[in-house]
Amino acid sequence: MITIVPTIDVEGVHGDDPVGQFIHGSVADGDWGVYRLAQAFNEFGCSATFFVDCYEYTLWGEARLEEVCCRLLEAGQDVQLHTHPAWRDDFHDHLWLRRLKRDKGFMPQQFDFMSRLSMADQLEVIQRGCEMIEKWTGKRPVAHRSGGYSINCDTVSALVQAGIKLDSSMNVAHSNSQVRWATNRVVKMHGLLELPVTVLSYEFAPLGTRSSTCYSKLMKTDLDSCTIRDFKAYLEQAVELDLKVMNLFMHSYSLLKFDLFYRSIRPEPSDLAKLRKLLEIASASRSVQVMSCAEFLSAYEANPETFSGGDGVPRVRNNTRIAAFGMRKGVNAARDVLGRRLRPKLTPGL
Repeated sequence: MITIVPTIDVEGVHGDDPVGQFIHGSVADGDWGVYRLAQAFNEFGCSATFFVDCYEYTLWGEARLEEVCCRLLEAGQDVQLHTHPAWRDDFHDHLWLRRLKRDKGFMPQQFDFMSRLSMADQLEVIQRGCEMIEKWTGKRPVAHRSGGYSINCDTVSALVQAGIKLDSSMNVAHSNSQVRWATNRVVKMHGLLELPVTVLSYEFAPLGTRSSTCYSKLMKTDLDSCTIRDFKAYLEQAVELDLKVMNLFMHSYSLLKFDLFYRSIRPEPSDLAKLRKLLEIASASRSVQVMSCAEFLSAYEANPETFSGGDGVPRVRNNTRIAAFGMRKGVNAARDVLGRRLRPKLTPGL
């Protein structure tokens, strides 16, 4: 049995109306954010975990984020803690938003990742976040994801001291994760259950060969970047590799497409169709189940052996995708160079 755990990072710090556009997903064609995602999970009788960056209350006020948390809970979804202590300056944003993040952020911008804080400060951030969500919803978080997968040994200690039982921050494909207990295996250490951001390997092989791989790239199992074929490959190879979980990674804006400067924002119905197809596959299979982090934690505590398995990496050979990743990286780098020259610098005090 493999368990799909859908996890959604909820954050709104770009665009003309960040909460409306990047959390609610409000565009001309309706809402394509967290509530549309919740509706999709409800259609298949399952719950997902929405990791909410509650620290944005310093930017938008408590009422807007409280409404998001409460509406998700009312929809039968799972609300947990997402820690972004601050948001760095992003020249792609409107100047007013860049100033707001600089002047009103929960913490100074140099502390945008948890690993940049001391253990004591990390503990304070986590406790404050738990208090905010409990104040808004009446339920204290039991699960956590660090913004940007930023986690170190101090983060682990702080989470345990704060009473968090499950973390989903460790990502072997990202350098911000300074602690990595496993690749795709659930591990419990120091009183903390780690549900990693699971990955698969995209592989590039010369044309005409079947076994020779000259390049590979680890990619998280993300709704935005993976195809249905990729997800199927993960589930099929999970049997051979004895994998027990797939962390289905998303953002609150995963059903949206937007340009470099967050001006043109539109829905992407194909991503919603992809999500529904995956949930349809799961619901039709006796060997696949879908759980939120809270449900997963309860199931693990009841029977840990059920989730004891291997730690292999499913492989997907796709030369076209690897080439596309390389081209996109080059285009984005060129755009960043051009954008930095065209966009005004954020002058201190202005």
